[in-house]
Amino acid sequence: MIELLREGKRVGYERLRQAIVRALELGTGEVEAVTYLLKQAELERFAESTALPKVDDARLSPILSRHFYRPLPQMTDYDGLLMNYDIKARQTEVAR
Repeated sequence: MIELLREGKRVGYERLRQAIVRALELGTGEVEAVTYLLKQAELERFAESTALPKVDDARLSPILSRHFYRPLPQMTDYDGLLMNYDIKARQTEVAR
C-alpha cells in the first residue's frame, strides 16, 4: 500500500486511481499489477511521442515491415577487394 502512495506522488493521484480501478476490473488487487499498469501507460505515451520516420512503401517488400527495412549493401567494392587479395597472395607465393 505504501508503494502505491509513493507511485501516486510520482505520477499523480488521478492516474494512480485510474490504474487501481483498471486493475480491479481485471480481477486483481496486487500492487505489482497496479504499478505495471502505470508503467504501461508511460511506455505507450513514449511510443506515441517517438514516431518512426516516413518510409516510401512502394520500395518495401509486402512481407517486410517498415521497422526492419534497410537497403541492401553494394557488393561491387567487395568484389574489388577479393581481386586485390588474390593478386597479393600470388605475389607472396612467387616471392617465397
